[in-house]
Amino acid sequence: MKQTGSAERVGQVTPVQRLSIGLSGKEVCYLRAGSGPPLLLVHGLLGYSFSWRHTIPALAEIATIYALDLPGAGYSEPIPNMDCGFRACAERVLRFMDGVGVRDFDLLGTSHGGAVAMMMAALSAERVRRLILVDPVNPWSAHGQVLSVVLTNFLVAPIFTHLTPRMPLLQRFYFRRLFGDKGRIRPGTLEGYI
Repeated sequence: MKQTGSAERVGQVTPVQRLSIGLSGKEVCYLRAGSGPPLLLVHGLLGYSFSWRHTIPALAEIATIYALDLPGAGYSEPIPNMDCGFRACAERVLRFMDGVGVRDFDLLGTSHGGAVAMMMAALSAERVRRLILVDPVNPWSAHGQVLSVVLTNFLVAPIFTHLTPRMPLLQRFYFRRLFGDKGRIRPGTLEGYI
């Protein structure tokens, strides 16, 4: 797979490369930083690699960080008619790791990315050295199953897939709800997602 990219800095000290590879005929972007054992960061449903901007500098001191933008998120292109199930997403992320030439890795997932990470570990336990979950979605719980039905409902799904990217006020509403204490939202955070 062809890789392209440029170098930039996250925080004050950590050099970070913004790279991309081809996956399913589309460009998937990611950040790479640090040196050491590979650590893959998988963001949540409404996030992208920007979500890890405060985490990457510390982790890059002990690991080679790969923070991808899942297809259709951040700087990655969407894949038409993409299967968004956890298994399909996990298989895509495993192919991404193949594409960047990493066989075995530590895996950190948050929110929706936590569920994807769990599925990756189940599908490819021999590749995942350590699994770290931060507030993961649990689609296999009773609550997760109800939420899954709601989010895939033919009336609700279009809001997420078509209206949200085009409506900054709706985006602000969603992202502000991600913080229990609105006073802790740092300047530039909401703008980074919108």
